Amino acid sequence: MDDTASSNTSVEDRTDFGENPTTDALSEGFLNSLKPVIDRIDTGVKETQDSQEALAALLESIAEDFAKLASVAPSPVDIEEHVKRLHSVKRRVAVTNSTLQSVQDRLARIRSQVARQKAAAPPPPAAAAPQ
Repeated sequence: MDDTASSNTSVEDRTDFGENPTTDALSEGFLNSLKPVIDRIDTGVKETQDSQEALAALLESIAEDFAKLASVAPSPVDIEEHVKRLHSVKRRVAVTNSTLQSVQDRLARIRSQVARQKAAAPPPPAAAAPQ
């Protein structure tokens, strides 16, 4: 097919249909049905942007207030002590988890060895039938 040829579905096809009442009615119908949805989305985006700007301003204000408060009065609670405790607990949990994983691995190896031994062992002798 020739590269310059264009099909009727091609984007490059700019055929002017003139004034077509059906096309105009469809276009107007789509516009009328989509416009309220698009307007609501635009409004929601604008409100969200305004809300985010207000939140950013409030957070900045709170950060400044905390900085002023920290410079004026010492904290009544020593958070550093709690942070050290949390790190200690985290380490102990990690060690316990590692130990449990080792135990599970050992159990899996033992089960595997038992299964191999059962498979390799000769069947037990049949019991003698009573006379």
